[in-house]
Amino acid sequence: MNERDILERIVVENGNCSAFADGETCLKCPMSRLKKQHNGSYYGCVEALGIDKLPIQEHDAIYKEKAERLLLDMSIEDMLTK
Repeated sequence: MNERDILERIVVENGNCSAFADGETCLKCPMSRLKKQHNGSYYGCVEALGIDKLPIQEHDAIYKEKAERLLLDMSIEDMLTK
């Protein structure tokens, strides 16, 4: 799976990536690189989005929304580079 495929799958799964993702998928996912720590490594997607203490329904909704935004950003970037 490439980055776009992963994000599209997150949208299809309504934000629930645990239905299909494994460690390799997480490493490829753009959500895993949303926010850097001071030491240069990245926060996990849950921590970067600040959703770790939310109920799962809210967590998934925010996750899906972010995936949709990232897909839109990718589409715009594709249009601008062609």
